[in-house]
Amino acid sequence: MSTPYLDTGFAMKRYVPEPNSPLAKVTLLAYAPPLILTDILEMELVNALNGKVFRRELSAHERDQCLADLQADIEGGFWIRCPLDPVVLRQRVISLSRAHTSTLGTRTLDLLHVAAALELGADTLLTFDARQSQAAVAEGLNVLP
Repeated sequence: MSTPYLDTGFAMKRYVPEPNSPLAKVTLLAYAPPLILTDILEMELVNALNGKVFRRELSAHERDQCLADLQADIEGGFWIRCPLDPVVLRQRVISLSRAHTSTLGTRTLDLLHVAAALELGADTLLTFDARQSQAAVAEGLNVLP
């Protein structure tokens, strides 16, 4: 089985109990590490964890533990850093926007994840986001769960 690309909402469920966390964890069992970690995904994970502190969904201590778990996963080989060329990524996102946003209502971050998956050669996108899923399928990616 190939390496999937995880969007932030899916990856977050590894670190924080949320709706669909059990399904995300079971789905991940089908894939052997290392999994793709882009700068986009890492920045969004960190920001999402800080956002949970702001919304009082996590304490600062819980956030710090999640960040430590993320770092341990990076150092332990669960994630592999995969750089993306920002010029190529920008061009891909603009192309995806022209193709899908007016009909699907995709957001920039949706398209960034789809573009990253395509640029890195993933054949599967793991996401719970409906609009992102539609764009990914239209671009030939498999979408799970």
